[in-house]
Amino acid sequence: MRGILETGAIALLTIGAAGCTDRIPTFSGADPFPGGGTPATLEQVFETSAFLIDADVYAGRTTILDARFHLLANQFDSALSSNLLATLVGFPDTIHVGTEPDSDFTYLESQLVGIISDTLTASEPDLAFQLWEVAEPWDTAAVSWENRIDSPGQSASWAQPGGTRGALIDVARWSAADTAAAADSLVWQIPPEVMERLAAGEIPGLLVTLQDAGTRVNISRLGLRARIRPSDHPDVVATRPISRGSQRVVYTPDIPEANDVLRVGGIRSDRSILRITLPETLPGCADASNCAPLRGETASLNRVELLLDPLPVPAGYRPFLPIEVTMRSLLEPELGSRSPLGGGIFRDSIAPERFGPSSQEPVSFFITGPVIQAYADEEDELAVALLVEPEASTFGFAWFDRTPRLRFVYTVRQTPQLP
Repeated sequence: MRGILETGAIALLTIGAAGCTDRIPTFSGADPFPGGGTPATLEQVFETSAFLIDADVYAGRTTILDARFHLLANQFDSALSSNLLATLVGFPDTIHVGTEPDSDFTYLESQLVGIISDTLTASEPDLAFQLWEVAEPWDTAAVSWENRIDSPGQSASWAQPGGTRGALIDVARWSAADTAAAADSLVWQIPPEVMERLAAGEIPGLLVTLQDAGTRVNISRLGLRARIRPSDHPDVVATRPISRGSQRVVYTPDIPEANDVLRVGGIRSDRSILRITLPETLPGCADASNCAPLRGETASLNRVELLLDPLPVPAGYRPFLPIEVTMRSLLEPELGSRSPLGGGIFRDSIAPERFGPSSQEPVSFFITGPVIQAYADEEDELAVALLVEPEASTFGFAWFDRTPRLRFVYTVRQTPQLP
């Protein structure tokens, strides 16, 4: 009996010994906090002077001619006006009805057509587009708002800036509430006598303007659907598309210049270049005076952001749609504007309201990956470019203040201090 009791006591002691540890029974693994201490997430924001080496702005090589749209505006933001000048060539000398040629035909009422390909570019839900005869000829290769001939060594001003207007031909109206299949189409009716004069070259061209002040919209290239009646077949109506010729947008005022801002995008495809130096150390705890600093390459980086403050863009040049700003690495920053671009780092669609007068929140560009890679490669600098792609895809610019900040969010392990 005694032997049995002794055996039971030993078993209980063994079980007790096995349970006398400070490990949590539900924890799996050798150490609940590898490396010791408890994890803590810290944030460190560096002001401009602490990291910014240089910031440059370069105007791109594009113009309004490279845009994939025609901009129309009438005192948008009480400043920007833009008209479309068009010449039409390729009117037929002869048409064929079956196999019979006919050069003695007449023009009927015809249609000039265009499209509002993106209705989100319309500043108002209802717009009226005026079609005018142009009263003066112009240089289709070198024309501006003020000058109908605007080339080096030769210029001639318009009698009426923006294109001297002759007779009003028609007004096309568009409404966002129209849900019909052709709701985004613009159609102007051109009378037969105007068609005859256009075909004979008696009218230098056509002018499209927005009727109401404070409006702005993008439209497509225009095309003419000429309706023709052959003299020998009065019961036949032939339609001939005429789309060749010059179509030029003229606008005022000129692009606003400002040396104290970072400019991105616009019809010139401006880009901004930033060169930054990476901090060698980060605070090792919330109270940096009570702990040793943490080397940047050893920090567990959760997020690194470049913070830029958007600024109001004046003179009607603000973005009207969300503007897609891309950040790319700069391969050879010492080459300046000729530096080749590297891979994309970050792309953000920034709301147009951010470039209005009431914007306050900064725009965050995430550069975590490049910073981690730079630390791994033992590099202490990073160069990036801000641009809009594809080039000349937007008329409006993004402007940012020249005082960016650099924000690090990282995790450290803190050893608790016992009393």
